[in-house]
Amino acid sequence: MKEHKTLAVFLVSLFLASGCLGMVDSELEIPDVELPDDWSTVIQRSSASPHLSQFADCEELETALKSSIAEEYRIQILQAVEEEYYYRGGMWMEDDMVMDSAEGANSGDSAPTVKRQEGTDYSGTNNQEQGVDEADFVKTDGYYIYFLNGKNLEIFGVPEFGELSHLSTTPVEGTPQAMMLDGDRLVVISTVSSWNIPSSDVLSSVMGWDEGYGSWRTSSLTKFTVFDITNRSAPDAGKELYLEGYYMTAREVNATVRTVTHAWLDIPGVQSWLNLPNGYWDLDYDSPLRREVREKVAYQTLLDNQAALDALALEDILPKVYERVNGQVTVHTMDDDQCA
Repeated sequence: MKEHKTLAVFLVSLFLASGCLGMVDSELEIPDVELPDDWSTVIQRSSASPHLSQFADCEELETALKSSIAEEYRIQILQAVEEEYYYRGGMWMEDDMVMDSAEGANSGDSAPTVKRQEGTDYSGTNNQEQGVDEADFVKTDGYYIYFLNGKNLEIFGVPEFGELSHLSTTPVEGTPQAMMLDGDRLVVISTVSSWNIPSSDVLSSVMGWDEGYGSWRTSSLTKFTVFDITNRSAPDAGKELYLEGYYMTAREVNATVRTVTHAWLDIPGVQSWLNLPNGYWDLDYDSPLRREVREKVAYQTLLDNQAALDALALEDILPKVYERVNGQVTVHTMDDDQCA
């Protein structure tokens, strides 16, 4: 009798297992695609001296950018096929920002008329080429010392050599990185996280994609605040510019600031990971079917990425600049048909 019960339990277990396996097979949906022979070929890259290349027109620039983005995501997807994981890359940008001339009446804290000579009366800060101001966290013009302390801009007067007088402390949005000095204008560079911008701020709304895609274009901004320091006791923040990307470096020549930022754009419809079907995780780790599933899902993802990129305009993939004036934010794009 005991043997009959054991046999019955064993048969029921087989039926249940068969049903479960059938359920697993039905959940394992593999994309119906045929893999080209060269779909996963990776061209070896070699190091070379960097140089700037000009484009003939905006169409050529758009093609080059989309090809670069597609290839970057392709490499990451191929790494996912091999079950290698990585850090997402980004995009470089270079932009010019022209400093507005600041006119203002002289005050008791403006620079004295007798000019002190850099290199003779005082030492400069980190400038290696004549006429080129390099960004730094400390600046001096011989009469005043400007330095970034935490989230504040501090200004000290130097009435006589060896004497210091504290003139002002000015809060800076974000995390201050460096600054550049040009007469009575001081440009403070700071990094601002998109997560720290209140949802009520108009800047938060214009940073997103159109058509309801629930994400910012990028998670980091580089802010340039132009201070009028005619009155060193009360610096006045004039122009505020937010550039997409994380600050890397900057130079100022003839009142024009050139900067490089590094950004990763969260492009809608473009992904660097594999959305594997549920049944995939129920397969044995050594099953060759796992590899087949990863490869076909990867190839389908590449096709979807290319379709998403084709639907974007050039202005969508170029970095944007947000200008805040009197509480209003203006969005500046870089696709004004001057791509050459």
